[in-house]
Amino acid sequence: MKSSKQIAAEIKELKKEYNKALEKESKSPYTKEVMKIAEMLHKYKCTSNHADACGWYYDNGNWSEYSRKEYAEKAINLLDKINFTTCKMFLEIVSK
Repeated sequence: MKSSKQIAAEIKELKKEYNKALEKESKSPYTKEVMKIAEMLHKYKCTSNHADACGWYYDNGNWSEYSRKEYAEKAINLLDKINFTTCKMFLEIVSK
């Protein structure tokens, strides 16, 4: 069983991680909609080896890195043509 000091330390660490994630998200040059569609596009379309060919999971959520920028640009292009809700539904349907 963990002591109250251990639990307090874990909570403090989790709060730090959470705040760091919020800060990173707020620094993104892309809207939340673009990031969501980019994530979906990557999930359904990327065929690269994620051990060494695709940096998506190794860039710590940095949207200025190549792998995320590439999919963000695709998302922007797609969202220029159809709205977010339609785009999201389409990607969910074709992924099944």
